[in-house]
Amino acid sequence: MKALLTIEEASELTKLSVKTLYTYAEKEKIPHVKLGRRVLFNEDKIEDWVKSCEIAPACETIKKAAVKNGTATDEVDEPVGEPA
Repeated sequence: MKALLTIEEASELTKLSVKTLYTYAEKEKIPHVKLGRRVLFNEDKIEDWVKSCEIAPACETIKKAAVKNGTATDEVDEPVGEPA
């Protein structure tokens, strides 16, 4: 386990404000540890949490849905824009 991060260190890592992190912790939207009045963050879990919030590009999401539905083709996607 990596060291526990203070709220300020977690803010730097996630690029979220301290206030936002306190709000997320209060609403249990982000993994954290509460020791007394201190809110601390496990660096590994915060990195995993950030990765879980990643949104896939629309084209990737559509392709995954097509594969799941059995409607996927092996055709190469044509670029969008003016015809060549």
